[in-house]
Amino acid sequence: MNHQIQYYVYASKINLTQIFDHNLFTDIREQAQSNNQHHHITGFLLFKDGKFLQYIEGQKAVCEQLFNTIKQDRRHKEMVVLDQGQLEKRYYQQWLMNCYNMDEKTQTLELLNLPDMVYDFDIYHWSQAHVHEVMSLMAKNHLLGMTPQTGSFFSVVYRRFMRQNKKYLIIQLLILGMFFISLLFLKSNH
Repeated sequence: MNHQIQYYVYASKINLTQIFDHNLFTDIREQAQSNNQHHHITGFLLFKDGKFLQYIEGQKAVCEQLFNTIKQDRRHKEMVVLDQGQLEKRYYQQWLMNCYNMDEKTQTLELLNLPDMVYDFDIYHWSQAHVHEVMSLMAKNHLLGMTPQTGSFFSVVYRRFMRQNKKYLIIQLLILGMFFISLLFLKSNH
């Protein structure tokens, strides 16, 4: 019996029909963890700016079957295999499927030790060396404390926009408030 571990790393984009699914990440995580526990599959799923990067590892026949099922999943599109191969032992022994939404501030803070290329998340242009660097960093950092995002892609983008523009929006609200106070003051003086 062959005990080598098969792995796949692929990139894909969220399918437009899934953008407003508020339970997308929760559904993916729960389905993956349940199935992966039964089939002894481990790995992680990263999500940022509408793109997925997934790493799965397991016994060869089971991993290949899972990978073929993933290819048929309608929640994503434009799937590209970035790397695949065999390992002597697992990278992520305890990770049934950890899902990380890098659009979320709380999770991004825990990823501060990752290089810029991970934050840029230009996964369709990553070399095999980049993929292996991320695999290694994920294994070293043990990012088990990060929780998956439970919201639609739209809600994540909205929260991200609000976070990035918070100071500007506060200033605009202050100016608007001063404008209304001025109007009230002028009206009361007439």
